[in-house]
Amino acid sequence: MLKMIPGKGNGSLQNHPIIGTEEKGFLIKVVNIENIIPPKNIIVKVDFNGNNVGTSPTTSIEDSDVQMNWEVLYQIPQLTESDIDSLIAHPLLFSVLSEDVLPAEEQKEDDKGKKKSTTKKLLKPKSPTNKGVLKREDSAVSSGKKTKQSEDSKSKISKKKLEESVEKSNESFSTLGMASLDLIPLVQGNPEIEELLLIYPPTEGKGSQAVAWANLPKMKVSIFGQGNIAEALKYRIANIFYFTLESLHNITPEFTENIEVATIVPRPQEFEVVKFTNGQVVMDNITLAQRRKKWFGLSAMEGQAAMSLYSNEENLNDVQNAMDFQVSHKTLYSHPRIQWNQLLRSFINEESQTTLKNKLIKYRCWPLEIFIPDSTEKRKDPSESKSKDGKKDSVGKSRARSSRYGTNKAANHFIAFLDLSRLLYPGVTSTKVVTQLHTFVEGVVAREFGSEHEMFQVSRAPSVVKVDKSAKSGTSKKDQSRATTPKSPKKGKVSIAPEVIEEEPASPPEPEPVFNADGDPVFVMVHVELLKPLIKKRTITEIAARIEEIIPKRREPSKSEQLKIDAIQSFEACIQNLVYVIQEEYQFFHNKNEKIPIERVCKNFLMHLHMTGAYTRMKESVKEVVEAYIRDGLGFPHKLNFLDTKQQENLTDIYSSLVYKMCCVVNSKYCIDVEEYDAVVSNDSLLFFATEAMEEDRYEKAQEYLAQRLDKSEKADPQCWVDYAQFWVKKLEFEKAAECTREAISIDPTYIPALSFLGLLSWLTEDFSTAETFLVAAVTFNPHAMDSWLILHMFHKQMNQLEDASAELLNGKRCMGVVSMQPVRHTAPQLVWCPEMVEKDRIFLITAVNLLRLSFPELAELALSYDLLQHGRTVGYLYYLAVCHYYQGRYKDSLNHIEEALKMEWEEDRLWFLKGHNLYKLKLFTEAKEAFQFAINLCQTTDGNHHLVELRLGNIFLSEGDHEEAHAYYLNICSNSPTPLSWLGLGITAFLNHELDDAELALSEANLLDCRLSQVWGYLALVNLLMARPEIYHRCLSQALRYGLDDPVLIERLNILGDLVEPC
Repeated sequence: MLKMIPGKGNGSLQNHPIIGTEEKGFLIKVVNIENIIPPKNIIVKVDFNGNNVGTSPTTSIEDSDVQMNWEVLYQIPQLTESDIDSLIAHPLLFSVLSEDVLPAEEQKEDDKGKKKSTTKKLLKPKSPTNKGVLKREDSAVSSGKKTKQSEDSKSKISKKKLEESVEKSNESFSTLGMASLDLIPLVQGNPEIEELLLIYPPTEGKGSQAVAWANLPKMKVSIFGQGNIAEALKYRIANIFYFTLESLHNITPEFTENIEVATIVPRPQEFEVVKFTNGQVVMDNITLAQRRKKWFGLSAMEGQAAMSLYSNEENLNDVQNAMDFQVSHKTLYSHPRIQWNQLLRSFINEESQTTLKNKLIKYRCWPLEIFIPDSTEKRKDPSESKSKDGKKDSVGKSRARSSRYGTNKAANHFIAFLDLSRLLYPGVTSTKVVTQLHTFVEGVVAREFGSEHEMFQVSRAPSVVKVDKSAKSGTSKKDQSRATTPKSPKKGKVSIAPEVIEEEPASPPEPEPVFNADGDPVFVMVHVELLKPLIKKRTITEIAARIEEIIPKRREPSKSEQLKIDAIQSFEACIQNLVYVIQEEYQFFHNKNEKIPIERVCKNFLMHLHMTGAYTRMKESVKEVVEAYIRDGLGFPHKLNFLDTKQQENLTDIYSSLVYKMCCVVNSKYCIDVEEYDAVVSNDSLLFFATEAMEEDRYEKAQEYLAQRLDKSEKADPQCWVDYAQFWVKKLEFEKAAECTREAISIDPTYIPALSFLGLLSWLTEDFSTAETFLVAAVTFNPHAMDSWLILHMFHKQMNQLEDASAELLNGKRCMGVVSMQPVRHTAPQLVWCPEMVEKDRIFLITAVNLLRLSFPELAELALSYDLLQHGRTVGYLYYLAVCHYYQGRYKDSLNHIEEALKMEWEEDRLWFLKGHNLYKLKLFTEAKEAFQFAINLCQTTDGNHHLVELRLGNIFLSEGDHEEAHAYYLNICSNSPTPLSWLGLGITAFLNHELDDAELALSEANLLDCRLSQVWGYLALVNLLMARPEIYHRCLSQALRYGLDDPVLIERLNILGDLVEPC
């Protein structure tokens, strides 16, 4: 049972009408009843908040299904806030009363027996019809929830007569079953409710007496709003407050079914106190909580009819738990507990919602008091033990104590403060809280919640004035509180009359936590919900509009611009097709004319094209495309009457552009099949080349590879722009990085890596408003990304927005369960460090790894600081901290962290690899070589990709003059993950070993992957020089100089050997 005590002052619900004087209400119609075993007489009673709404006439049932079509009108003359709260808090309760119909002969005998009955039986019958029906004094809310008794309408009079007639004739009726119906759809604006209700028996049967759901009687009910009540209710309700008292755990013997639990519900200025009773003590681990929540107004009633349609949530991942005690399903069901599982639902207007929000913002908590009446007998507990002297030990660790503030009744008065701060997070409407009980101390509610109102009126002893200890001998305990002067000393003793000193009041005592005999905390579980969030969450549409405000979408090309794009693409495709046609024709020509001298091949091949008609076909296929390209792509007029000098110059430029474009297309495909080219140098290969170039400090070459990726994807792939932005971040060019990221978002405004990247970049550059916009967008568009939630958590923690941060941390932990379901993000390969050196549950370590992937070592270091607080200086923490310092150029600091980690895990090969990279950057090549080789010997797997390690080992051996060892490392790289630099190294070692054919092959492979490497052209020049090919030597040398040859060793070799060759 739950009672509501009105608050003081203006806090109670107002009883004056809040809408017009037109009468409101709703029409209740019982359509039919099914599944009743005939023959029977039945009566249907409807109750609301403990008051009878109406009783149907007796209906005889001769079949299992019967049409009733009985209607009753529930009127609300003037809709007040109390009426609205009553409609929200309570369901309609339907009771079906039945009477067995006897055969005719038995009926006559029964009538004879009834003549002997007294009139007292008629006046005061046994009233089985009241089984399960809540009496008026058991009403949950003492103010407001009532039916108008002064109503003189015709419907009310007829109903009264009907009730009188039924009362005289229902002595033989018993309760067949009951059902409850929630009115919340009407409250939320629905004009009609239609439900098929299951009629549950008053008490649940056990074993063979249990009735299957399919066999239960069913009743079809319709409810219609009257006088536009649905619309009136819809616009008056600002919110609905749901408070579910679930259970109290780890209880001691003092806690019994008779305990009272009190909390408050929001009201405009103050609050109203509500009290829960009728808890159920559970001592075993078999009885589980009900799957559905019980109506708080029907808490004294047994059976399923008292249950609402709201289900219990058994998910403990979202529980707010401030205790050190871990709460699990095993904990909840393996210890003695008290279960209520009662749902309180309350109306909130705009003013009440503001009061609730302000309270939570200021105090972050909600009070809940538990009181054990003095008359309560102790429950026997088998866990009680006896001490050595035979007396029972105290079970609870917190007991009554005296206080100068009054007797606090700590043994039977407790308090808990529920952490409801999560309701302040945008969009959050629900939170489940577990919190430990503390002994109640006077004034604690005022300190923690800012309220002087007491939920339980407990008498307290008067306060005592503190007296100086020296006066103790002259004043009795009873008189000390009233003493102003001391008594004279006794005879025979020399003493000085002490002065009574009144001291400042001491600080009030603090509530003490309550534990059971096993040392486990006594805690309560509560579920609090709201219909609407206190703080509205920005919708996806609003966030998308804000993003578009910052980064406009790419403008759709105009008709003329689209024609230009189409013309250029058609021209390129046409030229590429011509390349294939010419290749096929030449292959056919060459197979028939293999013995033709080289100097006559071109002339004879041209004749072949004319004779076979291939030339004419190619000309016709190209004509229209070239015309469209000149007209739409280059902007030359379609028709000209005459050409002046300026137009002739333009025509010359157009012809040059046409030839140049054709040459570019042909050169891009020359001697290389299109499919083969794509397979060799794909987008992933270009990204790998760029990563390798950045690690080797070849940033210009890395930029070139990334630009090629953009061109190859036609600048329409957002990930290519994000990868390009990472390059600029490593170069500390934040403006260019932001520009690239904006391009990615303009292509796809919901692309998560781009949103996260721009948010992190804005955070790094202290543009906090933009950072929050994009970090929030990242979790909005992908709410299952754990690292995005944790990044937002760290951001709000830095901004001192602690409530937002705590909710985001909770969301991030919840996403741990769906990490395997998250899409794998496309990131660049990691050649220096290993991303897999993490443990599953170390969420901040995982976040640090993802930040390192995005090239933000400073923010990764921040994430590692959170991991440090939770797990200390572990190997994983030290490893990734060393990685952060490596990318920040702090190589000595990185080495210090590695040395500390090696003291914990000496044979961890990843630590040795990272140590070698740091030593290589410090140009300590001998030590780096030893670290690399030691790591390779430790490595458990033989198929691991140690591309950069082997490349650097090859470079070290090459610089030391050990060409054979260097050649072996380069050859191994080219077998697994060939790159231009690995082929170049292999070509150099082959050249130095005087293997000119192998050197030429290796350098040619490097040229296929990247034809702009000056060193490749330089060594090709040397190879052709030694192979006596002066013409090719000069071509290669000119290409090397064209691409900026700057290798001093190579230039010196070219100068020495070049003097032996005559200039062309």
